[in-house]
Amino acid sequence: TDGISLMDVLVPGRVATQTTSPKDRVLYWEFCTYQKSTPKWGQAVRQGDWKLVSLDRPNQPWELYNLEDDPGETSNLASQNALLVQKLEAEAMRAHVDDPNWPTGRSCLPSDSFERSMSLALDFS
Repeated sequence: TDGISLMDVLVPGRVATQTTSPKDRVLYWEFCTYQKSTPKWGQAVRQGDWKLVSLDRPNQPWELYNLEDDPGETSNLASQNALLVQKLEAEAMRAHVDDPNWPTGRSCLPSDSFERSMSLALDFS
């Protein structure tokens, strides 16, 4: 499932059913960022205190941050933690689904065919 039930916390006397701590869960997301006015496609994975991120996948390498020690993400620890980078990268690859409208490694702007289909879908004339 994508969420964690709060029923164990909200219902008095209920026996805990969660087997995974929220800190153990892997979170994955994709995002659009701008570098020098150019839109770039990024990916991030978080597990516990660790965050793996790339602001321009697949053109730039992964960066790894310990958010407990470095909430501002100023010290890239990827080179000192190669196995953790590999583990979190595998999670990113497992979670990512290619979409022809949002091609990996290109600008994070939608494809022309997607824009055309959206303009047709929103045409109220």
